[in-house]
Amino acid sequence: MLKDEKPFFRKKSDNDEGKLISLPLTKKQVKVIVLEPLGFDDSQKVADHLRNNQPVVVNFESTDAEIIKRMTDFLSGTIYALNGSMKKIGRNILVCAPQNVDIDAGKTIYNEKGEVPWEQK
Repeated sequence: MLKDEKPFFRKKSDNDEGKLISLPLTKKQVKVIVLEPLGFDDSQKVADHLRNNQPVVVNFESTDAEIIKRMTDFLSGTIYALNGSMKKIGRNILVCAPQNVDIDAGKTIYNEKGEVPWEQK
């Protein structure tokens, strides 16, 4: 080393103790619920799963159009209240996710402004 150079790394002193932080290991997997609602009453089941931090795939293929609209409105409110997200992944298929789950696919149905596609101009 030259006279004017300072060492890049300092020597570890006896007072330097590394701090160990233990991180909890979770082996719990996220369970994704798939529901095919036939009536508006099934929207409560979806909301209950979301409240329990479980993502739900809602398949509206066999559901009446008016029920789809009512359920989507109800679920939009549920998603808003739980700070979750809802995305359309197929013609009549939605993914509803609680706050602890990030969805990375499809078109956003409910956005932060509270707008839904059928009400936009």
